[in-house]
Amino acid sequence: MNAFSRLIAELEGLHSTKQMVETLRNYFVEAPEADRLWALGMFSGKRPKRAATVAELIEWTAEITGYLVWLIEECRQNSGDLAETLSIVYGDSAHGKSEALESRPSLAVLSEELDRLSSKTPEDRKRTVLGCWSQLDAQGRFVLNKMISGGWRIGISEKLAQRALALAIEKTPEEVAFRLSGNWHPRTARWEDLFTGDPRIFDRSKPYPFQLANSFDRDKPLSGGSSAWIAEPKWDGIRVQVVKRGSLIALWSRGMDLISDAFPDLIERFRAWECDLVLDGELLAIAAPTADSQILDFSALQTRLRRKKPPKKLLEQSPVAFMAYDLLEKGGLDLRNTPFTERRGQLAELITSVDTPSIRLSPVFEIDERALDDLRQNAASLKAEGLVLKRKESVYSSGRVANGWYKYKLEPMHIDAVLIYATKGRGRRADQFTDYTFALWEGDRLLPFAKAYSGLDAKEIAELDRFIKANLRERFGPVYSVEAVQVFELAFESVMPSPRHKSGLAVRFPRIARWRKDKPASEANTLDDLRQLMSGLKRL
Repeated sequence: MNAFSRLIAELEGLHSTKQMVETLRNYFVEAPEADRLWALGMFSGKRPKRAATVAELIEWTAEITGYLVWLIEECRQNSGDLAETLSIVYGDSAHGKSEALESRPSLAVLSEELDRLSSKTPEDRKRTVLGCWSQLDAQGRFVLNKMISGGWRIGISEKLAQRALALAIEKTPEEVAFRLSGNWHPRTARWEDLFTGDPRIFDRSKPYPFQLANSFDRDKPLSGGSSAWIAEPKWDGIRVQVVKRGSLIALWSRGMDLISDAFPDLIERFRAWECDLVLDGELLAIAAPTADSQILDFSALQTRLRRKKPPKKLLEQSPVAFMAYDLLEKGGLDLRNTPFTERRGQLAELITSVDTPSIRLSPVFEIDERALDDLRQNAASLKAEGLVLKRKESVYSSGRVANGWYKYKLEPMHIDAVLIYATKGRGRRADQFTDYTFALWEGDRLLPFAKAYSGLDAKEIAELDRFIKANLRERFGPVYSVEAVQVFELAFESVMPSPRHKSGLAVRFPRIARWRKDKPASEANTLDDLRQLMSGLKRL
């Protein structure tokens, strides 16, 4: 654990990507294999199960240090970081003075210990956590607290960690990404299973790392000219891969979550296919399980998410379709290095040979850059959110690559809303209000419909923070109500019904477009305006 906690301290002090990669590479070269696996897990979301609640951690710290619970809670609110607060408070106590055990537990031993705690009694969890604290120095306790509380924000991406590992074990980043895709976990995986031989033998359900699209810059011409590119709709659903190898059929989300159980109706459709394959595509909600049924908004798909055993009635009421983009593997042969047009041709033959309305081929369009904006606008009529531009000769790579794919989304919707609540940020902005809740008028009431935390620059954040602190009204835990006078223009992708909001509506991907200092709160938009945006009657 010493080496891993030192690694985290070093990484937090670095700003150069090259230095971060080199620091990680050195760790992967020197660390035992079990520790390497858990370190990879920390950077890729495969962490120990949450071992304790925030309330329990604060209560245990108060009990062992003698500090009052409310005082620790107040320190946490001001620092914005639970792990740091607990480490400092513990270090200030008599228990924290005795640094040092000559032999401290490894990252793997501690991680596995924490992973087992979720099924233990509160007393057992308390005994284990306090025992771990007593065996670590201040930095080790800080890192452990991050692991225990689930608040892991170190700033190292999964892709960066994979780059470093590739250097350490002398493999390509693409191969490492493939080997680490899918359902492996540090608790059960073995190093040799992941990094020697064909990983599809070890895990037949293993998907490929997804290729992602960069944002398209309209001011720059497409390299090679329009004829070298093709466009397809950017569908508004869930990006997935279908993996069929033998009798095994698996459905993977872009976040590498196995979601097969939520869509048994779609899995059954693929059982009729004779060949093994891996398909890339989009999971969409449809009005009915017929070939010409209308594609529905993303909100219709949400009823199916996170359902391990959806009831038969839900399957009938909310049918889904798979819109196929790409063919990545066929008959055990990896096709990713084959040009896109060739993969697309084989995909079209497959879809045509199996007449199933739930499995569709995504249409593609030839590109004329002069008419590209019109083509993008027409995507809305297909219930798509824009276009994806793909170079015809492109291979299927891992992540975002230069000159590969581009997303050209529809212009966002906009609405003017009133700031009514604010919450402090984390880390270096723990003393500033950086998370905001916005509302629209319904008669003479303001009803919340969106939260946003991006779009303002540092100067604007500081100015708004000063206003909020001078105009606080009530406190609800970490949330403060603010005098409702500031208006902001919000940009977002779509509107959908939401029973979780008092307004009954929610928006996708809201962000602040500008601070409307010129506009009084009384002139902000209404919920009726937002309903008209949802129905497509107007754009504000």
